[in-house]
Amino acid sequence: DALNKSNRTSGHDDIPWVIVYSDVDTVFLKNPIPYVEAKLFETVDEPNKSPQATERTGLTLASSNRSQRLSPSYDIVSSVDNINASGFEFYYCTGFFAINPTPASVVFFSQWEKELQAYPRLNQPVFNDAIRVPLIGDATIRHAPLKLHDFPSGRLFFETWEKEIDPDFASLKKSNVVVVH
Repeated sequence: DALNKSNRTSGHDDIPWVIVYSDVDTVFLKNPIPYVEAKLFETVDEPNKSPQATERTGLTLASSNRSQRLSPSYDIVSSVDNINASGFEFYYCTGFFAINPTPASVVFFSQWEKELQAYPRLNQPVFNDAIRVPLIGDATIRHAPLKLHDFPSGRLFFETWEKEIDPDFASLKKSNVVVVH
C-alpha cells in the first residue's frame, strides 16, 4: 500500500487543480477544501487568511482558472502526526495531504516512489525524510503543516491532546476540527 500511495499521486503535472489525498480511515467533519486552499495559497501579508475569505474570493477547486490567477505558496501541505518527533518540528502524516501539481511536487513524488521501490518500507518515514532534502537539481519542495487544531491525528484527537498539546483543547474539540485522520 505504501508504494501504491506514491503511484496514485505521481505523474499528474498536467492537472490544473489541487489534488487532495486521504486514507480511508479519515473522518471529514467539515469541508477541508477551503482550509487546504487557504494554506496552499496563503501570502506573507495574510498568513492566517480564513477559509471563509477564500470562499468569498471564489478560489475553490471547481474554479477552472485558479492556477492562472494565483501562484502557490506551497507545493504540499499535510496533516501532522506528531510534533517534535523523529528530529522534525512537524512529523507529517501521509494519511491526509494536498498537492499543488507544481514541477517541484511532481519531481518530489517521483523521487518518493523510487525510494519506496528501491527500499520497500512504511511510506510515512520515507515521506518525512524526502520532503526535507533538496530535489534533483537542488530545487526544494515548499511544504507546510496544516493547523493541528483543524487537522489532528486520531491519537491526538481521542487520546492525548489535553495532556500533550493544549489543556484547553477539550472545549474546542467538537466545534473547530475539520478532519481527523
